[in-house]
Amino acid sequence: MMPPRAPWYLLLLTSCNVFDAQLYLQRDAGPDGNALPPLALSDRCATNATLITRTSGDYAIDTRALGNDLNDLASCAGRALPGNDGFFRVAMTAGELWHFHVKALDGASNPAVYVLPGCDERSCVSGLDECGNGRDEHLSFRARESRDYLVGVDSSRAGGARYELTVLRATCGDGNPEHGESCDDRNRTPGDGCDALCRAELRDGAMEREPNDDFSDPNMITPPGGAGTVTVQGRLGGRCDFDMFGVDLPVGGSVRATMLDINGRPCETGAPEFRMAWVNPDGRTVGGAGVVTMGNRCPAISESERFAQAVTAAGIYHVRVSTAADLPAAVDYKLRFEITRP
Repeated sequence: MMPPRAPWYLLLLTSCNVFDAQLYLQRDAGPDGNALPPLALSDRCATNATLITRTSGDYAIDTRALGNDLNDLASCAGRALPGNDGFFRVAMTAGELWHFHVKALDGASNPAVYVLPGCDERSCVSGLDECGNGRDEHLSFRARESRDYLVGVDSSRAGGARYELTVLRATCGDGNPEHGESCDDRNRTPGDGCDALCRAELRDGAMEREPNDDFSDPNMITPPGGAGTVTVQGRLGGRCDFDMFGVDLPVGGSVRATMLDINGRPCETGAPEFRMAWVNPDGRTVGGAGVVTMGNRCPAISESERFAQAVTAAGIYHVRVSTAADLPAAVDYKLRFEITRP
């Protein structure tokens, strides 16, 4: 007799994220022990925007009196952002991982956050506007060069709002997993389950490790010898929870990725509407998408999706899975990777 299939909807969680909420806000309260210190955002995107000098802190911010300076952020945040925007600067060193969390304080606000090396929408290097009205947005960003970066707090809704902002620089190797780090084992030695950038290394049978929401903090798929089949288990909590997996490929390397139900079988009728994207090493260019085929209601990247086969440039490629809508509860799944090297 075949064992009974577990239901798709595991009644475990009802929030849109499934990782530790204690990582959201550091709660660096102001002198009264409650209110957060205010941060005056610059109304215009400019190289002399407000400079944050602390490496960790929470702030109260308000964009209601500001204007709409930058709007065309579709290539970075996924859509135009017509809301009031405000800006601050962070001095970063190449390789540092910074995390920005914008907490919505009312149901009508819809925050977005993005990072730019200069005040040109086309220069945006990372951005996020996924979660919808009344939801937080949180973005991890690893600096590619040593310089001042501009961070914009924006909205896909016209007008402004009050928010709480967390700014955090994660320190890999100190033994303290911080937002943006899925592990920290007090060393920066790869191959021991936690790599040199504090990204979890997943072998066959492993469970995903949060946070792994974007290209700065993916879980790394690490088959022995760099090739072979690895099946991992994941959990999605809704449309603003994303699972990002990284695969380090040489020129000519290929990946097949198949999403399955929690029992490792093809998804049947009743499965949520999952999405799968192939993201190039720059972290924001989508090279293609997984497709649903006959016999499996969940998406897959097969040998017919040429964008993931025999890549022409070496680098860390990403498979990003998400849901198209909010879910009544968190959903568990399995994801099978088949990795080949030339």
